[in-house]
Amino acid sequence: MESYPTDPIQAADRTTERQLELFARAVYDPRDVIEVRILRGTEAHLLWFTAEDLAGEAYKLVELNEDGWNTYAGCNPRIARGRRGNRSVPLVRVIVADFDNTSVADALAKVAAAGLPEPTLVIDSGHGCHCYWRLSEPRDEPLCFVEWQKDLAALLGSDPSIHNTERILRLPGFSNRKREPVPCRIISCAAANTFDLADLPIPMRPGSDTIAPFFRVLVNHLADRPGDDNRIDRCRAYLARCPRAVSGQYGHTATWEAANTCNRFGLTRAEAAAVMASYSETMCDPPWSQKEIDHKISDAYDRNAGQHGAKLREPKRSIEHSGRNPVFRVRRTAGAA
Repeated sequence: MESYPTDPIQAADRTTERQLELFARAVYDPRDVIEVRILRGTEAHLLWFTAEDLAGEAYKLVELNEDGWNTYAGCNPRIARGRRGNRSVPLVRVIVADFDNTSVADALAKVAAAGLPEPTLVIDSGHGCHCYWRLSEPRDEPLCFVEWQKDLAALLGSDPSIHNTERILRLPGFSNRKREPVPCRIISCAAANTFDLADLPIPMRPGSDTIAPFFRVLVNHLADRPGDDNRIDRCRAYLARCPRAVSGQYGHTATWEAANTCNRFGLTRAEAAAVMASYSETMCDPPWSQKEIDHKISDAYDRNAGQHGAKLREPKRSIEHSGRNPVFRVRRTAGAA
C-alpha cells in the first residue's frame, strides 16, 4: 500500500505526474486508450492518451486546470482515439463507487460495513471520495458494467448515477474547481490488489430483474476441500490467465502482482519461488533471474502479510440466474471458479 500526504501544498507538476502514473497503473493496462475531458462551464476539450503516456501530459493538463478547467477521465478504456460514447467502451477493468459530500473515512467505513475488500485505489475528490476495485481479469461484457454499478451503489449508498459505461470521474493531481478550488488526489493505491467478481460480495439489488429470480448457489469453503493440496495448482491456473509481463510495459508491476497472487493463495515462499520460476519462463519477456524473482516474492510477502492465504479463506461462489437475459447470467457467473 502506498499512502500520500494530505497537505494541500504540493509541487503541482511533479506531484501531478506521479499521481497520474499511479492512477494509470491502478485503473488501466499500459496500451489502453483513455478519454480525458477538460470541462469549464458549458465548454469542453476532449483528449485521448494511452495509459503509459498519461503522466507525460501532466504539464499541459496542469496549465488548463490552473486556468479554471476541471479534469476528468473515463473509468473504462476506449476502443480507439477519438471515440466517445457508451459504444466506444470495449471492456471493463474496474468497478467504482462515487461518494458525494462524504469524507474518505466515512466512505471507507461504508465499504468495510458492506463486507467489501479494501479498494485498489482511493481518491479524495475534494468534495467526496472515489473507490476503485480493479478486476483480476477484464470483462468484455461492458453492458454488465451498468448492472454491477447499480448493484454496488445500492449496497453502499453511493451515487446511483455512476453506471454508464463511458462514465468519467475526476483525475487525481488537479484542483477540483466545482466551487472553491480544493485538491483532488490519491489517498491510497494498491495496484497489486485485484479481485475476481466472485470475490466481491455485491448482491443484486431488489427489483433489478423483471424475471422471477431463481439462483443456484454453490459455496465451496476451505473446509470442504481435501486439505490445501490444490492451492498450488489453483495459483498456477490463475497466473496462466494473467497478462504477460513485458519489459517496458509495467513488467515489474505485473511480476510483483504475480508474486502477491502466490501470497494470496497461501503458498510458502519456497513454493512461490517454484511457481514464479515457471511463470517467469512462460509469461515474462524477458524472463527474470532467480535473484530478481526472490526479491519480488520477499517484497510482496512482506508488504502484504495480511493477505496471506486470503484466496483460501474466502468462499468461492458460483451463482447462476434462471432468466434468459444473458446480462444477468454473465453478471453472476463472472469470475466464478
